[in-house]
Amino acid sequence: MKSIATRILIILLVVAVLGLLIMNYSFVFAKSVEGRIIGVDRVTQPAAVITSGQMSSAAMFSFAVAIEDEESKKVFTASSEDRQWGVAQHCGRARAKFYPYPPWDLEKAGTFYNARLIELYDCKQQGAPANPPAEQPATEPTPAGP
Repeated sequence: MKSIATRILIILLVVAVLGLLIMNYSFVFAKSVEGRIIGVDRVTQPAAVITSGQMSSAAMFSFAVAIEDEESKKVFTASSEDRQWGVAQHCGRARAKFYPYPPWDLEKAGTFYNARLIELYDCKQQGAPANPPAEQPATEPTPAGP
């Protein structure tokens, strides 16, 4: 009797652990990437936001991110709704967490989503400020009129 109860308890524990792994697959198998920022581009252009008028916050602040890993020299790409990527494009290096789609999502298996920016490096060394100044129009001397 005792061995049957122990077996049932072990089976329930294994099922619970597998359930947690399946439900939290992306967090369990997240990839931490540190390296050079290859590109950060807005998915939705600001003009589309103004003209359509009906766009979700997630769509307005979607970015496509590419970082070259320092160790493996592989380029990791992902989409992200993290607004911090707006300033990351002006820096040289970053540390980010890339969350994979689960393998049972056959269309997207092997790709990443929700690249979470953890830390930026080398912003000042690259010569570009984190918040670039607004462009100033060129001023020309106005000729003296009559």
